[in-house]
This record gives sequence, C-alpha cells and structure tokens, in this order.
Amino acid sequence: RTPLCSWFWAIYRMSHDKKGISAMQLAKEVGVSYPTAWLMLHKIRKAMSDRDQGYRLSGLVEVDEGYVGGEEHGPGRRGRGKPGERSKSVVAVAVERRGAGKPGQKPVPGFAALEVIPDAAAATMEKFLTAKVRAGSHILSDGWRGYRRLKQKGFEHTATPVSTQDEPAHSLFPWVHITLSNLKRFLLGTHHKVESKHLPHYVAEFNYRLNRRSMEADLMTRLLRACIGANTITYKQLTAMPD
Repeated sequence: RTPLCSWFWAIYRMSHDKKGISAMQLAKEVGVSYPTAWLMLHKIRKAMSDRDQGYRLSGLVEVDEGYVGGEEHGPGRRGRGKPGERSKSVVAVAVERRGAGKPGQKPVPGFAALEVIPDAAAATMEKFLTAKVRAGSHILSDGWRGYRRLKQKGFEHTATPVSTQDEPAHSLFPWVHITLSNLKRFLLGTHHKVESKHLPHYVAEFNYRLNRRSMEADLMTRLLRACIGANTITYKQLTAMPD
C-alpha cells in the first residue's frame, strides 16, 4: 500500500504547483515506482474532474476551440471543414469575462471550462456549451457558421468575423487564446507527451487549478475533500481505455 504521507504530498503538489507534477518526479519524491505514481496522479485528476462537473459559466463568455497534441497533416483548419490526417485532439474552451478591464488592458477573466471533444462540428460545440454555460448567457465567438444556432439553444450570441476586423483573433478573444496557450505549455513543459486517451484527465487537472488560482489559502483542503468524496479509478480501468 502507498503510505498516507505520500498521498498527502501528491495532493499538495497537485493543488499548489501551477505546473503540476509528472509521475516520474512524484515517484522520485515519495519513493514509489513509476506506475504507482502514475496511478496516484490519475486518481487525483479523477477527483478534480468530478468536482468540476457541476459548475457552469455565466454572463459574458468567450468561446473557441483549438488543437492540442500531435502533428497536423492535410487540409482543414482547427478541426473545421474537411479534416486532414491528424493526431491532434480538439479542445473546446470557454472563459467568462467579468469586466471590461482598465483602458488599454484585457478584460477581467472569470472561470473557465475546457473539454476534449471529438470534433468542432456545430452539434458538438452546442453540446459543450449547453453543458458548461448557463442558458441566457451571452456567448462571444468568431464568425464561424457552426455557432449560428446558439440563439436557438437559449443563449445570446455575438459573432465577430475575424477576417473583417483590424485586430487579430487573440486580441478580440484574448482569454480563450491565453487559456489554450497555457494548457499547451503545461502539457509540454510538465508531461512532454500525453496519450490522447488520457488527455481529458490532464485537461481536467489544468482546468481545476485554473479556476482556483485565487484560492491559495485552502487549495489543499479543497482538493483533499474532493479526493475523499470522489469515486476512484483503478489501474485496470485506466490502461483498458480505448485509444
């Protein structure tokens, strides 16, 4: 059995380290094998994911999607239109805008929601937004036609075609682009390479910490409670997941 102190250390590192911790590093720090450390971290990620399932964004919400992972080949852009041969995964991102911000600065961000999705089709994005954003919220998106039915789904919607604007997309929708960029840095910097079948767990970890970035005083207590109340996952279940 893994000593209880090792679990406390793993939960502390996962809650307080902005970059998380790799299984290799945890194995060295607590003196367990790599598979044991890998399983420990996935159990904690499962608790993080479960904890965030009931939360939904509201108000003014930026939305977009992007590629994460391997290389992209062939035609197609950001999962829209005809797909090429790809090993990347599509991640949907939504971030609240809490305020306009100071003159010349970015708007104030609120909570975020991220999810690995099978594609960026209209029906898929509508399903993501319906699950993660409260009805009546105001969605801000680019001009892609896949967002045209959002008003029928109970949202207010403002589409801004990027091609007609003087500002680039990352200025028009700053927080979805910053969030996606930070996710990629986290995955590359801490874990170097993540299998696509386990990517949702790593995205859930990133999302959990991102939404609690201002709660430093009790981060470990919150995560400890989430772990105690979560339905755990086994090594057999993790390794049996389809690619």
